[in-house]
Formats: sequence, structure tokens, C-alpha cells
Amino acid sequence: MKKKINFFYLLFPLISLLLTSNTYAYFQLPFSNWVLGQPDVYQVTPGEKTNFKVANPGGVIVDRSHHPNRVFIYDGMNSRILGYRSLGHCQNNPHQECTTDNDCYHSQCHLEVGGEDGRKKADIVIGQPNFSTSACNGDGSYHSYPYRAKASRSSLCSLPQDQISPLEGGSFANMAVDSQGNLYVPDFLNNRVLKYNNPFETDTIADEVWGQTNFENNDCNHPHSILATSSTLCFFDGIISPSGPFTAGVTLDNKGNLWVADPANNRVLRFPKRGENISKTADLVLGQPNFNSRRHGSALNQLYTPTAVQVDDQGNVYVSDTDNKRILVYRPPLSNGMAATIFWQNLQKPTSLALVGNQLWIGESQWKDLASQLFLINPNDNNHIIKRLINTTDTRGSLGITDKGDLILTASGSQQDAFFFRAPFPSIWDVSRQPPTAYFFSPPSGHNYLSSRGFYSPRGIAITSSQFIVSDGKRIMFWNLPPGETALNYLHTYQPADGVVGVHNFNEVILNNNHYLRIAADKNNLWALRDNLLVRFSLPLHNGQMPTQTIEMDKLKILGKKGTVGVTMAPTAIVTDPRGNFLWIALPYNYRVIRVRVPQDYQSDKYLIDTIIGGPGIPPWDKRWNPPCPERRYLCSPGSVSLDKYYNVYISDEYLETRGNGRLIRFDDQLFPLDNKELLNYDLTQAAKIYPHFYAWQPAFDSQNHMISGFVGYVSSKQQPRVYLDPLKDSPSLQEDGKVKDYFSQAYTIAFDKADNFYIADLNRGRILGYPSLLSLIPLPNKVGDTNNNQQTYDRGDVICAISAYLQHPGEPIDVSHSTNGKRYDVDNNNLFNRQDVIKFIIHYLLHPLNAAVGRCLPI
Repeated sequence: MKKKINFFYLLFPLISLLLTSNTYAYFQLPFSNWVLGQPDVYQVTPGEKTNFKVANPGGVIVDRSHHPNRVFIYDGMNSRILGYRSLGHCQNNPHQECTTDNDCYHSQCHLEVGGEDGRKKADIVIGQPNFSTSACNGDGSYHSYPYRAKASRSSLCSLPQDQISPLEGGSFANMAVDSQGNLYVPDFLNNRVLKYNNPFETDTIADEVWGQTNFENNDCNHPHSILATSSTLCFFDGIISPSGPFTAGVTLDNKGNLWVADPANNRVLRFPKRGENISKTADLVLGQPNFNSRRHGSALNQLYTPTAVQVDDQGNVYVSDTDNKRILVYRPPLSNGMAATIFWQNLQKPTSLALVGNQLWIGESQWKDLASQLFLINPNDNNHIIKRLINTTDTRGSLGITDKGDLILTASGSQQDAFFFRAPFPSIWDVSRQPPTAYFFSPPSGHNYLSSRGFYSPRGIAITSSQFIVSDGKRIMFWNLPPGETALNYLHTYQPADGVVGVHNFNEVILNNNHYLRIAADKNNLWALRDNLLVRFSLPLHNGQMPTQTIEMDKLKILGKKGTVGVTMAPTAIVTDPRGNFLWIALPYNYRVIRVRVPQDYQSDKYLIDTIIGGPGIPPWDKRWNPPCPERRYLCSPGSVSLDKYYNVYISDEYLETRGNGRLIRFDDQLFPLDNKELLNYDLTQAAKIYPHFYAWQPAFDSQNHMISGFVGYVSSKQQPRVYLDPLKDSPSLQEDGKVKDYFSQAYTIAFDKADNFYIADLNRGRILGYPSLLSLIPLPNKVGDTNNNQQTYDRGDVICAISAYLQHPGEPIDVSHSTNGKRYDVDNNNLFNRQDVIKFIIHYLLHPLNAAVGRCLPI
């Protein structure tokens, strides 16, 4: 046994050489099949998906043809629609389901929605196979990159597969229901309208499609993209501004014609009903002179991203001309490209219209901050305002109106909810002061469900011998590991965490956006960052644990100086130095990186800053969004700091969202003695290397000093983390050797465990992906020959075979007379299979991986 172990020590540098040799081509690491925070690797929206929570909801439609009224809610970040058969039970008859008071004889409908605590939760889901998933077309993680996944009859896509920040993403829909209970939905990112035949009674599979020739196509104006036609749609063409309305709309007139607000084509189309069917080809276009034009404009015969359309009984067509900030009306007789008249103007972002009899509801978002306001207008009375609701929070998409006149609105701002307003209500209603009758999706508040399984925003990873720890923004979660086990081998996909710290339970959150950022662990402590605070937890963690110590960073002392720093800091990255009691901390808003000495007794007044990198002193906190960078020899916005295997310091001079100058900077370890008596203060003139245009997050290093880094998605096209086999190589730029195949929104944090398995926290996508040791994943050259066929060329499999065979039969004579399986390698032709043969064999392979092999390849 001793001989085998020693031999492994000899092989290890050879294998390392094998991996770092410049003879190997660029490689891709396989897709991960291990994920925490999501039910599978295709899901990306934060939080746990349930039948009682939503994320960025964007539209409600009420089916008034059924009693009780049925309700559909467009779940704008989760690529789905939630359906309710009813919303409660009558107060005088607990067996009678109801949605409005009209359903209850001489009684009131007791509404039973209300998030996790509500008795009434969604009955059906459209666009997803179940209530636990949320992927656009089944592939929210962009496994099909660079191509979009195909659509289907059973899928929806309301969130782009390449969305950098899902929490700020999602789309909205103005939906429609006909008198038979059929649902019509603008499937925003699939650029189509779908019809579901009475989905409560049949199924949730789409039955008809407009805008595409089949259920698989999803391109804007397929197949021409730029050229529109009378049968194509383009809700999203990829060039809408980030502040765009991301809303499309449909409606039906009293003749059964289908009308579509086609925002990226800047037009409204009418698809006529012919007999029992609605044509797939439009016969009328408004906003464009013909069916092929797409340009936007502000003239009365033009539109700019229309999002909603309604048609009254007299044939008047009302259109929310969103980016022209107005409502237009087209009066019969209607003709292609005709001019409209202005019905209402000087709005902010009108995205919602709803006709109730001869009265028109108009909804606009972003009236003031993210608040919305709604008007109920009487067009027959000089557009008299009948009702006005203010402060309804970013309401977009269709407005739900019950048969009693109750109003149901979605709120995609901070509240993440849908509100039920029981009619009648005041002429002017300040929703912030007069709350709704019922809330659909709270408590608790927030995007989706904050639980022990779903992440909100994973920002840091720390791995100890017994725990896998994740900083999830609003809390810190941990999973317990048995001795000797790794998270990759022991934990299964979507496994619930064993505990949470910093808060009392999994549903509790830290208030005021004072979130935990990156974390680091030493032998005894977990260190976390939170606003101006350095937080310490004693290890191992236990459920509900509160901080052992909290230190205000502006009260830290500086070596050799009197008093405290006196400057508020906003740290974003922290690493521990395993050689001593030090913490390295990145301060992007103060333009510095610091090293802090940790006293053995943890007395607060003994924490000491002994090193400052980036310039003289520590400047005040610069709260500007994108301030100009200081001189090139100073740091601009250091978002992260890392240590490699040799304790060299790496600083990424870049932070959210485009703050910084995109440099990766290395300072050699020799600059940082462990017992300096005076403050060390360096600018970038002392750096060993500065790599420009390297918009990295926090690089990580394995035991062989291979480096993996993710990149800031807003300024870099590298959404797949890159691998660098020799980051210390003396070259003017870092040349990547490979990449991770998975597509990331923001690969914010990467961490290796002791077995060199690595884990990547996808900041905005609520997940952590895990990968086996980098050493075992790097593919070697394709084999040219196969020794099983006695060809004299070797491949990687032969290298492994040689090592395995030696370990089983070291130093044995070669005997070709009776063995039929396996191989022996006699390099020096002495008819012995020994250690020297294996070493020479590997060296020869490293030097000539695709050339003829030396010696003989003989079966055992």
C-alpha cells in the first residue's frame, strides 16, 4: 500500500503537467446536473414556485361567463398563468363557492385568498407542467444557447432566457376571455397569441395560435424578422429599451373579431371572424400604412409600442399608445393606416384598458416612482372621470372586472401581489391609505416563496468540513455534511437547507435592503458582510443562530493612526487568509481593498486595518450610481478580492452594474508580510500584473491554482464562466483555456471544496450549480489510435489504463500467453511492467500526445 501511495505523489505533478500543457485545445466543461435552489437545472426564477405566490405579476382577466366568476392571473416572471375557479365561500353557506357577493344569496362572499395562509389557492396552471416550475419554454437556463428553445402548445415565455436580472424582468399581458370561457393570451416572448378552449373544463394545452405558423416557432415576425406581414406578430424584437412597457394585448369585439396590440411592430391588427373560426390573417392594420411597415411615430396615423386595445359596441377602437403617452380612438368607418383622434394624453405609461359597458378604465404605470394610477372614464360625457385610484403600485396588463364591478389589479412593484377591491369604492381612492379588501399572494411578501429550498439571491458560498453555507441576501442558509463528504456527493438537487442564521426562520427577511453579501469561513468563524457591518457567527452554525459579533466598519482602527476610520463603508467581498488572523475586504464605494487583523480574543476595539490597496487612505462612501474613475493608478470600484493558492491577491476592479474600469489586478504575496509594524498602503504601481478589459466577479482557485471566474453580465459577453489553467503565466493578457458550458446571469461567486469540486452562485437566478473536480473534467485530445486494436498511438484512456494496471500488478513480468483483457505497458523492453514504464509512458504522451507510442502495448 505504501508503494502505491508514494506512486500517486509522483503521478500528481505529471497529471498537473498534463492539464497545463499547451498542447491541449480549448475545452468546455459539461453542463451541471446538480443544483441547489431550483427543482432542476432549467429553472432560474428566484424563490420556490408554488400555487400561492407569484413574481412580477402582470395582468388579470375575469371570466364573467361562468358563476362563480373565474380569475386568471398572468405571472410575468414565471412564464405561467394561474387560474382560480372561485375566490372563497359564502358567509351564510360554507359549501357555496363564490367570487363576488352576487354568488351569495343575501350574504357576502368571504374571500379566502391570501398567500401561504389562504385557504383558496390557484386551481390550475397554464404554461408550465406543474406549480413548481417556471422556465421559459422549458429552458429558462438557456441550455440551448446560442439558440432559443422552441415553443410548444404547453409552454409560455414571459422572461427572456438571457435575462440578466430576473427580479427586474418579466412581461405583462392584456388578456381576453370570450362568452364561452375561452382564454386568449399574448405570449410575449414567443411573439404569438394563444387560445385555450375553456381551460378549466378541458386542459391547459393551447388549441390555436396566431402570429406563428405552428406551435414551435417563436421568432419576431417569423421567418422574416425585420419584415412584418398580415399574419406575423412581434411583441419583442430584442431592441426595446430597458424601460420599455414589455406588454402586449388582445381583445374581442362584439362580432368575435380578434384584435391584437402588436408593440414591436408599432401597430394594431384585426383578425376577422369568418364563420365559426377566427382567421390567422389580419384584414385591418392601424398605426401603419400597410402590413409590412413597422416604424414608430407620433403622428395620429402612427403608434409607438401600443400595449392594449378595446372595442366598444359602436365599433370605436381604443388603443393605449404607450410610448407616445396617450390613448387614441379610431372611429368607424375603419381603414388601413387611418388617423385616430386623441382620447387622453399627457400620461406616463398607459398599459391597461378595460371596457365595462360604455365606461373605460385606463391604467398607467410609473405615474410617480413605481406607483400607478387608474381612471374610470365616461366617453359619452366629455371623458368625465368617474373614479380615480392612485398609488396602486406598478400595475400593468389587463384589469380584472367582476360581474359586480369589483376590481382586481396586479402589483409588480415591491408588493408582488394581486389586489381585490370590493365595489363600490370612493371616487378618489388612495390605495396606500385605504387598503384592498383582500390580497391574493401575501403573506409573506416578495417574489415567489422564500423557503428552505428556494434562493432569493445567492451571493456568497463558504464551505467547512461539516457545512455548506450560502449567503442568500436576506438570510444565510446552511446544509450539514457528514465527515469526509462533499456537498456535491451528499446533497441532492433542490434539497432543503438544514438551517438558517441571521433571521429566526426561513420566511423571515432582513428589512431595509440591509442584505448579507459574500461570506468567508475560517476554522472557528463564519464572516459575513452587511452594509457597513462586519458580522461574525461561531461555527458550526445552528438553526436560528444570531450573530456572535457585529462590528461597525467605520469604527475600525488603522495601524499607526489615532482614532477610528470614521468613514462609512459598503463592503462587497471578503476572504480569509488561512496563514493567520486576517480578513481581506473589498470596498467598491470607497475605491479600496483593505486587510483587517482579527484579534484572538475578538475584542471589537482590537480589529485593525493594517493594509490599504488602491490609493492613499480610505475615501468617503461615494453613493453615485456611476461615478467617474479616479486616476489609473488608483482603484476605481473594486467589487471583489481573492487569494490564490500562493496567497497572491487578485482584485477585480469592477462592480454592479457598470461601475468600475474592468481590470483584474494581481499583487504578489511578498508585498504583505504577516507582522508589519507600519500601515501598508499601495497603489497600482506596485501591482505585479494588470489585465485590462477583464470584467470579472470574484475569481476562485483550486488546489492546483487553476482559476475560474465569472463576469459582470452588463458589460461582458462572457455569460459562461472561464477557466484559466495557469493564471500566473507571464503574459500581457490572461488567455482562457476553456469555459463552463452553463449559461449564467451573473456568476457572482465561485468556491472550491477540499476535493476541488466547485460551486457557482448565479446571483440573480436563485441557484447554485455544482461541478466535479476540474481535473477530472478537462477533456484531453481525441484519440487517433486504440491500443485495444494494437495501434501504436495512445490516448487519455491508455494513460489511465497504464496507471490502473500498474497499481493492480506492479513489477510483474509481461506474459502474453494467457491474458485477454486489460493492457500492460513495457516501455524499455525488459519484459517487466514497472513504475519506470508508467512514468516514461506518461512523459512520452505529454510530449507527443498524438504521435506513435513507444514500446509495446500488450494484453495481460
